[in-house]
Amino acid sequence: MKKKDHLTIIIQPDWRTSGKSVRTTTTIEIPTRIFYYLAIAFGLLIIFGVNGSSTITKNILLHKKIRLLETSLTHLRLIEKRVDNMCREESILRSFVGYEDSGSPSDPAERMGQGGSPMARNIKPEKFNLQTEMAEFEAEKPLHMRVSDLRDNLIALTGYIAKKNKKLNYLPSIMPVKNSDLWITSNFGWRRSPFTGLRELHNGLDIAGKKGSSIIATADGTVESAVFDRYFGNIVTIRHNSRYKTAYAHMMKMTVKEGQKVTRGQTIGYLGSTGLSTGYHLHYIVTINGRDVDPYDYILNRTEVAFAPQQ
Repeated sequence: MKKKDHLTIIIQPDWRTSGKSVRTTTTIEIPTRIFYYLAIAFGLLIIFGVNGSSTITKNILLHKKIRLLETSLTHLRLIEKRVDNMCREESILRSFVGYEDSGSPSDPAERMGQGGSPMARNIKPEKFNLQTEMAEFEAEKPLHMRVSDLRDNLIALTGYIAKKNKKLNYLPSIMPVKNSDLWITSNFGWRRSPFTGLRELHNGLDIAGKKGSSIIATADGTVESAVFDRYFGNIVTIRHNSRYKTAYAHMMKMTVKEGQKVTRGQTIGYLGSTGLSTGYHLHYIVTINGRDVDPYDYILNRTEVAFAPQQ
């Protein structure tokens, strides 16, 4: 006998109407299929749900890492700028004290003493500049190597300064005005005269500040002169040694006299506007071997000084 694979259901509303039959599958097949589809859907939900949650978590962590790297990169650039500034200051200080490390020459050409023909690199001899090439090489050094070199240089420089401490007492090295609120109104070099409007060589540094601020000696020495000049007003000139001499002009009052011994940081007068002057300021001059030089290059504590726009 053939096995039936379906059921026939007869629906009889009442005895007066004929019944209707409905053919359907076996009772067990429908629940099985439903359970099967539900199981598949549940499995997919679990798989995609776990993977989706993991992906979202990874994306969140990735964005956090990106933001952290961006912040680190910004800080790294700031550190690089600070290292550049420190290298420049170290170079100025090295030149200032006349220090040259024989074991590590400051000249790039000396640090890399090599021979050979520049033609090997397809560079024309007349256009090849070893010092320029080495300067570019130094700038491309990794930051950690530059910091390490700077540390070694500063350690060696500190040792040199400690040995030469007595001699360095005669080097003009500090801001000549004892006041935190200072303003450099005119640099060393060519400028337009505020009196004639003509181009002239300004042989010093004009430092403006509060009236009556203390003017101090920038190094140990002997007062060479303390006089009144029609242009410089009250001006004090100090001889530090056979090489260095400084002058302090336009002072309101002088507190030292010719032949007097002074030490670095000692008050020698007060800020004023005597002589040919447009306002309260100090005209500061540094002379080396009879030649006027830029005083700014010899001021080590100059970080807080502001600059006026130059014409």
